[in-house]
Amino acid sequence: MEASFWEDRWTNSKIGFQEDETNRQLAQYWESLGVAAGEAVFVPLAGKTLDIVWPMRSHPVLANELSATAATAFFTEHAIVYTQSTEGQLCAYSATGLRYLQRDYFDVPDEDIAACAAVFDRAALVALPTPIRERYAEKMSHALASGAKMMLITLEYDQRLFAAPPFAISKTWDINPRWSAAALYRHTGEAVQSTLDDYHLLGLSVNRRPANHWRIALSADNVFDEDYYTAVGFPGPGVTIRLGLNYALH
Repeated sequence: MEASFWEDRWTNSKIGFQEDETNRQLAQYWESLGVAAGEAVFVPLAGKTLDIVWPMRSHPVLANELSATAATAFFTEHAIVYTQSTEGQLCAYSATGLRYLQRDYFDVPDEDIAACAAVFDRAALVALPTPIRERYAEKMSHALASGAKMMLITLEYDQRLFAAPPFAISKTWDINPRWSAAALYRHTGEAVQSTLDDYHLLGLSVNRRPANHWRIALSADNVFDEDYYTAVGFPGPGVTIRLGLNYALH
């Protein structure tokens, strides 16, 4: 998946994956991670999300985004005063409590990630096809210090029904061996079981492995507008699905 794909999405406002409010699971469950005030938080593939702003109330934030359009939109829309600098051929923005690196995730220095006590990933893992997802996970696991924590939001669905991204993260993809706790969200049957007027019904179930230090939350909301892009990035009619999960890394 080329950088031009994402820049095109931002340039042409094809950004249904971008929520216009703080993620509900972030606001509700963040404290359960036990990240101390003042410890740094990493938000990868952040775009212009409010999920950068929310943890800035008590944590310094390191954010990363490939698209220059998204980076400038973030600071403009949130009226954040910043300074801009270059690091080689790469761009960095600095503001009070925030360092925003406009570059490919794989160009984020490992030592910068290692300085973070926690990660919030709502739209990074699901944005990546399997080969790149493998590299993403390996870099994250390698860079983070022992005891670091992550809150991950992902989903599983029949990939044949919708054009990715977002990509389905299935139980066959090895989340469990990579981290010390995991939960699996699965449909009970076909993603679209039936159609009633302007919306679809969706069968949902949650499975989990016993583990320490994790919480899970799931919500599903009907979407009625055919032109509406849901929070997970595919066009309605459909269902907005949010799965909140946090876990500790090995």
